[in-house]
Amino acid sequence: MAKKNPAGVGAVGKAYAKFFHPKQAIQQKWPMLQKGQEVEGVIVLGKEVHRINSRMQNAYRVRIPEIDNGSEFWVVCKHFKVTDAGPTPFDDESHEPTPAAPAAASNIDPLRGTFDNVANNIGRGASADDIADLRAAGIEVDNEDIAPENEGEPPSLPDNVGEWLRPSICPRKANRDIQNLNGCWIENGWREISEMNELDLFRMTFPEQYILNTVIKETNKTLQGGMLDL
Repeated sequence: MAKKNPAGVGAVGKAYAKFFHPKQAIQQKWPMLQKGQEVEGVIVLGKEVHRINSRMQNAYRVRIPEIDNGSEFWVVCKHFKVTDAGPTPFDDESHEPTPAAPAAASNIDPLRGTFDNVANNIGRGASADDIADLRAAGIEVDNEDIAPENEGEPPSLPDNVGEWLRPSICPRKANRDIQNLNGCWIENGWREISEMNELDLFRMTFPEQYILNTVIKETNKTLQGGMLDL
């Protein structure tokens, strides 16, 4: 794909008439604006961020020779085609490559930056000194053994794990005994609930007695060196 000509002060280009702002001046010049009508010979005066269509956009400040009354117009950069580049392109449109910054000196092993597979170079018999040297070079070392539960091949899953079916019967419509009743609390009425704070609402819906009578009791059976209490 051909590179777009860079713009600069004094560059000449064109764009569709509908892309120039303010539109009132364009409509006064061309009351019967045709679809796809272009304005050519437009001269670039500068490049700034300007509000166009309620958005801040990169735009060229231009002069249209056909409207020779000193008026300046704005056109979004992406809608403007440069036919003759300016003597000095804008900094962000220069095609000259930016020199790369020199690489900073680093003590990290270059193997950490490679995209190739790196062979194991330490093994299970590495000494503490070997590991310390590798860590000093910036290499992360994992010298732990495999957990017993992770040894061996993972269990295979059955091929047939069931079948998804689309329900064709609504259980509520099928059972005529189901009634649409408003929700209610046995111990508290809605007026009382409306006056509760967040903590009271949480405690009302949280099974505290189940925690006290079941969870803590069963947990304490397996604890060693201490007991849970509330």
